[in-house]
Amino acid sequence: MARMRCAAALVRALELEGVRHVFGHPGHGNTNILDAIYDSPQIDFKLTRHEQAAAHIADGYARISGDIAVCCASVGPGPANMVMGLASAAAASSPVVAIFGGVITRWVGRGQLQETSPFYGLPDQSFVQVLQPVVKKVWQVQHPDLVPETVRKACALARAGNPGPVAVEIPWDLQAAFHEFDDIPNPARFGYARRVRPDAQAVAMAADALHRAANPVIVAGYGAVLAEAGPEILELAEMLGAPVATSYAAKGILAEDHPLSLGNVGWLGHPNAHEMIREHADVVLAIGFSFSDLSTCWWTEGMPFVKQNCFIQIDIDANQIGRTYPVEVGLLGDAKATLQETIGALSTKGGALFQNRESGADGESQIRFSHGSSRRRE
Repeated sequence: MARMRCAAALVRALELEGVRHVFGHPGHGNTNILDAIYDSPQIDFKLTRHEQAAAHIADGYARISGDIAVCCASVGPGPANMVMGLASAAAASSPVVAIFGGVITRWVGRGQLQETSPFYGLPDQSFVQVLQPVVKKVWQVQHPDLVPETVRKACALARAGNPGPVAVEIPWDLQAAFHEFDDIPNPARFGYARRVRPDAQAVAMAADALHRAANPVIVAGYGAVLAEAGPEILELAEMLGAPVATSYAAKGILAEDHPLSLGNVGWLGHPNAHEMIREHADVVLAIGFSFSDLSTCWWTEGMPFVKQNCFIQIDIDANQIGRTYPVEVGLLGDAKATLQETIGALSTKGGALFQNRESGADGESQIRFSHGSSRRRE
């Protein structure tokens, strides 16, 4: 047991998560949190001139670091100013944790400074409603015991599945209150599995379809980048002899000078990538690929996808599977783990799949799949 302010318990929970920087703008609603950060030997507060900048900087930091980033604001206008930055983080699947103050609980409904629901006599719900469309979840902490636990749950959810921003509101008076805390809970107790694996039967179906395919093509999106699935994409592509096209956000997940690289697809995509998918692909394996407007030329037939394509789609988000194009097989799971399972299932089928399928009479491969070549599969 340790007696400390709730704001100190919050900061201690962030320390145990490995947080080293908090980006934010000060105000009366988060002063206690900033005081606790000042006392932290691990966390630095990075002052911004505006709360929107704090959220955008946290988004950028999360993209670069690959882990959670924290931004902080006061009450009322503070979190309102963060909305656009958090929306950008959501679009980029960035695990951002936004922490902001709330009005003094015993005076809710009296019209406190920057109170946003002064007439209903209820806990402030307005910013919950404002933030809900752009974050995975909003917590409003109402008891000291829940402070460290909520921070841990927020960090875990921000990282889980398709990463994204979350938000935590802690009232001003609760931040300042002293409380006897048990040991701050271990992060592992609130963690989610990072490498979620798909249903085994779905993997078997996907492996069978890829094994039978005469002309498989792989399209990789940003989900594959987030899952660090580059090595598995390379291994599978070479196993199948399948050319690889990418969205702009996934550019470089396969080396651009690799013989199997087709370059980008979609708006300003490479014509050879479009031709290969439109005219030759019988199976398209989509890995963390959202089939957005830019990657499909506004869903134009043949640019690059056509109705005749048979789609196998891998995604950590169930909402993405089959959202735009119907799928033959949907694989719900982490891209890296799912590809490992698929490669394992294919390896049991024996033989070098590409060589068996595509060797010419002279024993040499008859096709070169490259965005620098327009040779066609015959």
